[in-house]
Amino acid sequence: MRLSFILSPLMVLVCTACVDPGGDGVLTHSEHSLTAADRARIEAGMAGYLKTPVQLSGLRSSYGLGDGNVQVCGYVTTVTGGRTPPPALFAGTLLSSGPFVPYRVPGAGQDPQRIAAVQAFCRSQQIEI
Repeated sequence: MRLSFILSPLMVLVCTACVDPGGDGVLTHSEHSLTAADRARIEAGMAGYLKTPVQLSGLRSSYGLGDGNVQVCGYVTTVTGGRTPPPALFAGTLLSSGPFVPYRVPGAGQDPQRIAAVQAFCRSQQIEI
């Protein structure tokens, strides 16, 4: 009797940890593993957007259950004239049947407002970076 009295509140705590506190409990995204082809499309999209060769790192992604698109967050480094600046946070959408579309945010590089906007986008897509 005493054991069930102790275990009941414990089970409630465990179960509440399973629900996304930021939403209404509806699953909208699932984890996604990027393929080599996905990475190539993302790299091409970012190189086109920044108009320079790029290196990507720290890629994380989630699959949108409603639209089939893949949301991607990571770090990009431009390679220009042998000079490599620090990596900058980026995000975007890998369309299910199309190119990678970068999330366009005002600012550049390590601008604090830009970083905050990209991080907010990533969190909204259930990606922690």
